[in-house]
Amino acid sequence: GLQLVQQALARGYQVTALVRNPKKLEHIESKNLQVVQCDIMNPTELAKHMTGHTAVLSALGYPGLSIWSITFYEDSIRSIVSAMRNANIKRFIGITSMYSKYQSYYPFM
Repeated sequence: GLQLVQQALARGYQVTALVRNPKKLEHIESKNLQVVQCDIMNPTELAKHMTGHTAVLSALGYPGLSIWSITFYEDSIRSIVSAMRNANIKRFIGITSMYSKYQSYYPFM
């Protein structure tokens, strides 16, 4: 996420970073950056901050996976898409820190 923010700012874009932890962006000073602590699972809150923007770039990361968090990416993307619809945004770019490791006993990888 940090790289996306820095690259967007370097190109002169207005960036609103909706984050869990605003301290991770404290070292970036730019008049084009607004940092907002936000709940990714609350589409109403997200839409409020997305309004007026033309695209959403998502770089969600999850610090550790467990059986309880297995739907994190699915649930968060549903929330983001709902917020985008409410804010009338049609462009979405998403990257994650999730990865797959091929194992012969996983037939679909």
